[in-house]
Amino acid sequence: MSWYNLCLIAIIIVGFYLIGVRLYRLWEIHEDMNQTLQQEQTLRDENLRLRERRDKLNDPDEIAREAREQFGLAKPDEIPYKP
Repeated sequence: MSWYNLCLIAIIIVGFYLIGVRLYRLWEIHEDMNQTLQQEQTLRDENLRLRERRDKLNDPDEIAREAREQFGLAKPDEIPYKP
């Protein structure tokens, strides 16, 4: 083998190595992006649920119901009941 062939083989091996490293990094970035998108969707769902809960708690009847359930409160002339 001549020096030319050895240099050519070395350049090809280094080239494949560098391409492999770049492809692996690209795969890592792709996986990270998928995970981030899943987290974003989870947070959007949680945000929607919390907004619905907030809107629900702005209703006086809902506040009264929550107070009855959580704290056993009752309106005047009512007897509180907890099962």
